[in-house]
Amino acid sequence: MQDVLVVAIVFAVPITAIVSWARIKMKRLEVESGVASRDLADRLARLERDNTALQERVGTLETIVTLDDRPRTAVRIDATSRPLREGVEREVDAPRAQVHRTR
Repeated sequence: MQDVLVVAIVFAVPITAIVSWARIKMKRLEVESGVASRDLADRLARLERDNTALQERVGTLETIVTLDDRPRTAVRIDATSRPLREGVEREVDAPRAQVHRTR
């Protein structure tokens, strides 16, 4: 059992070192060429746009949720009301006005 473990360690260490060296070399080349920084810059810009859009949506939702829920009065005037008399700017036809309570 120990013989197998020793052989595995003997071969695993150099293989790990070679793979790590190759990976580091690839990362260094990406940084030198600017590929990594452009990708990160694009990703950061996209995330900032998404963040701004989400902040606006949350602000809108907060506004909707915190709206004043007091009852309001809506007045609907019947379309068959009499026309205005000459010389009178506004005439209130009280019996025909209907008041409705809304939420």
